[in-house]
Amino acid sequence: MFHLAILASLILPGNSVETARYVRLGGKQAEFECEITHTKTKTGTTINSVTGRGAGKLTLTARYDAEDNLLSADAMRIIAGEKATATVTVKDGKAIVKRQTNTETVDIAKGIIVTSAPDWTDIWLMCRRYDRAKGGKQTFPGLWIHPVENTGRWDFTIEKAGDDVIEHDGKKRTLDRFTVTIRNASQYVAWADDRGRLIKLVPKNTKMPYAIVLDGHETSSLQLIRP
Repeated sequence: MFHLAILASLILPGNSVETARYVRLGGKQAEFECEITHTKTKTGTTINSVTGRGAGKLTLTARYDAEDNLLSADAMRIIAGEKATATVTVKDGKAIVKRQTNTETVDIAKGIIVTSAPDWTDIWLMCRRYDRAKGGKQTFPGLWIHPVENTGRWDFTIEKAGDDVIEHDGKKRTLDRFTVTIRNASQYVAWADDRGRLIKLVPKNTKMPYAIVLDGHETSSLQLIRP
């Protein structure tokens, strides 16, 4: 079982690698959904996400400098052995997104969140970045890339909606409950701890009964009910 935690300090002081593994609940048993790795060094940050659905897998990587400016990104989708890719280079404040079929150029902003589908980097990262002292609704720039579909440039929002208490490993823990809006105005409810670790997310649409849960929280997260 893998939990969201700092796995190791690298050779240089201040460097860290953090990995989170999530499962999908809603079927007969929990199934692997994704694994997100956040690597930080003195020169910048790399975020890598691998999402699996049946015979398909999507890998997304975004690289930032020490000031959180996007340097590059790429997405690769493999379905039944067929591979498709998208790559991002950055020049003069614009992202150049290249796929096998075409090239697009879009404006970007500092700290832009790169995401795709299927992928949960957007919600995972917003829970980490949310300023709890500031509170209220907060907006983050988002860049949606995909190996086949057209690029999207959205602003994502996250707003604290309340607190919920669960019992995990014999201890009571208070989690922040957020309402999150991502691409195409899709809304989710997400729970995160005081360190910004995403514990559970569910679609706000009650007709979609699945949940994405941090590995190891399959039982305790059942206490978290969609409002």
